[in-house]
Amino acid sequence: MIGRLRATAWFRCESFPGSAAVTVACPRTAMCGGNGDPRRCASPGNAAVTEYKRVILLVLVMAVVVTAVTAVAIGILYDTAFERERLHPISTAQEQTALIAAVAQFDRTYHSDFPGGPQAATIGQIVAAHEARPSLGGTTEITLGRLQRQQIVFLMRHRHAESGPPPPVRIDSGLAEPMRRALAGESGTMVGIDYHGERVLAAHEPVPILGLGVVAKVDLAEIRAPFMRAGLLVAALSALFIALGTILFVRLTNPMIAALSAREQKLALILASTGEGIFGMDTDGRCTFANKSALRMLGYRDEQALLSRDMHELMHHSEVDGTPRSREHCAVHQALHDNKSVFKDDETLWRADGSSFFAEYRAYPMRKGGTVVGAVVAFVDITQRKERDQQLVQAQKMEVLGQLTGGIAHDFNNLLTIILGNLRLLRDDGAEADEKARRECMEDAISAAEDGADLTRRLLAFSRKKTLMAEWSDVNEFIRESRGFLQRVLGEDINLELLLSEGSLPIRTDRQQLHSAILNLAINASDAMPTGGVLSIETGRIDFADRWPRADIYPPDVAPGSYVAIKVTDSGTGMPEEVMRRAVEPFFTTKKPGQGSGLGLSMVYEFANQSGGALGLRSALRQGTEVSLFLPEAKQPAVPGSPELPDRQEQTGKIGATVLVAEDETRLRRYACRSLAALGYNVLESGNAAEARRWLEDPRHIDVLFSDIVMPGDMNGTALARWAVRHRPDLKVLLTTGYSEEVRREREIEAAGFPVIEKPYSKDQLGAAINGLFAAAQK
Repeated sequence: MIGRLRATAWFRCESFPGSAAVTVACPRTAMCGGNGDPRRCASPGNAAVTEYKRVILLVLVMAVVVTAVTAVAIGILYDTAFERERLHPISTAQEQTALIAAVAQFDRTYHSDFPGGPQAATIGQIVAAHEARPSLGGTTEITLGRLQRQQIVFLMRHRHAESGPPPPVRIDSGLAEPMRRALAGESGTMVGIDYHGERVLAAHEPVPILGLGVVAKVDLAEIRAPFMRAGLLVAALSALFIALGTILFVRLTNPMIAALSAREQKLALILASTGEGIFGMDTDGRCTFANKSALRMLGYRDEQALLSRDMHELMHHSEVDGTPRSREHCAVHQALHDNKSVFKDDETLWRADGSSFFAEYRAYPMRKGGTVVGAVVAFVDITQRKERDQQLVQAQKMEVLGQLTGGIAHDFNNLLTIILGNLRLLRDDGAEADEKARRECMEDAISAAEDGADLTRRLLAFSRKKTLMAEWSDVNEFIRESRGFLQRVLGEDINLELLLSEGSLPIRTDRQQLHSAILNLAINASDAMPTGGVLSIETGRIDFADRWPRADIYPPDVAPGSYVAIKVTDSGTGMPEEVMRRAVEPFFTTKKPGQGSGLGLSMVYEFANQSGGALGLRSALRQGTEVSLFLPEAKQPAVPGSPELPDRQEQTGKIGATVLVAEDETRLRRYACRSLAALGYNVLESGNAAEARRWLEDPRHIDVLFSDIVMPGDMNGTALARWAVRHRPDLKVLLTTGYSEEVRREREIEAAGFPVIEKPYSKDQLGAAINGLFAAAQK
């Protein structure tokens, strides 16, 4: 019973404190006989019978122990008493022998004339004295005998005889062994059989002067009697105390047994009915038990097929950087060797048939004392959950696409209304309108078109499909130039402070996208300060060689190096933690419908990420917000603006050159041809690569090929350019793009030496790009 209580306590208290998944290992081995059958574990009768059998066994063990201890104690006392009792016959026999010898010597001296001789006189006196006092008390007595014709003849009456001495005993009969030894001249003590067949403790002494033997003896039964009575009394008292102790023990332990049985039954039912798979492992990783859910999910029919199997084999098929995961990377291995519970939220487990499924599991170390002796693993199949998550992500993508489409359609409809409306006014009423009215219509249409181009650039930058037009810039100078515009955006109730570092902070980035990023941050700050406040813009430099010094960085894996920091801080309402975690998500906004698209901060993040930098975000409710934009520092001093663009004078210095325009969009091709013609170039046009090849195969002189990258047919603009320079090595090539699906081929285009101008482009920008080709050729 004590062992039972200890075993249960070990599993419950030492192995897995506070973990139900760990204590289930106990009922399997304690109540099911080691076979793990939950139906047997759930039977109250089996548990009760087992416990009461152990109680009975405990009682029997206690009785045996008490009996053994009592017997040993009584045996020691008996041996002590026996040694003490042995001295009495010795002294009595020696005294009687000395007395008889003295009387015989006296009779020889003074009674030699006694009828029958002096020996008869001595024997007669001894017998007469014995008759006067035949017993020494109890079974103690003295016998006197002599040897006559191979028989032992007793001379004195014994207590077993009513009259006269006992009958003679043959010397070789085995009876009267003490007297035989006395008559043989031996002196001593022994335990033997007397003439009556009783076992006695006897002292024997010879009387040589008379040829007699003296024996003083006492029955062993007399010596043993008090100890037998004491033993019976002790046994009775022990039985009484054992019975009382057993009754008390059962009364005290019955509630404990019932509670433990109920607990084990409950845990066994949990083990059998839970949907989680649970199995145990020893320190070598081999299975020690498994519940039904584990067998079902792992594809095994019964527990025996899984027992003693190396469970690490079911978890080590996943890979790390293309290399199969080793045993040391397994969370269960860490639980066994690091002595702590480990959680794994996405692992691949393998079934018996070789198929796999996604699972999350937690491994708990199983301890005995301070030593880990195994682990218990609880896992669930998350395959369906991952599928639902993917479906949810897809649904969210569709929702985001719907929001984006609706927002873009709304903005472009407004811009198209302005463009189309003013152009139609010019078409219908242009002849009658005055010069001022016509110019206003044209300016409004051009402004709306430029806004549409800016919106397109922002969307492409957000989707990371727009090629950034990198220019050398000084951040400090850039912010100083933007101060007036930012102050107008913020309004009079918000104070703008510039905390710019000394010297220049050179970067190479898209100035227009940088302007949009700072503008978005300023607008967000203004919305967070509806009653006014302070907005500060601080610049500086940050270097790190190993690990980024801040944890609030998006993305977290920024490459080491030197970065220019632009920190925008407001004194507004701030953001709680749950909002800050989603701040850079596209379309996430806390503003009311119609007041914000949720793209501002996400566009800033995408711009920073595409530029090779990062975005830092710190905020607390009612403590303002700090947004830091980190951009890679340039390795050479910045020169504001784009040095590649030639001035106006250079743009008009190549009049008469021939340009072949390859563009599949008719209206765009017509616009490009008109712009080039207005700049003084001779223009040839083609609607696809095949037509352009025919022009290039013609012997006429062509100076420049101006081609769209994306064109229908088997050959795109990049392939056309490559073919063209092979056939005309002196041909200059300028490519153009609008929607940059081909951005992933930018390196290939740059390696071929083909410059790219982004759509939409103006007449002056197109002329500057072509003249840049001639300028580069002259160097």
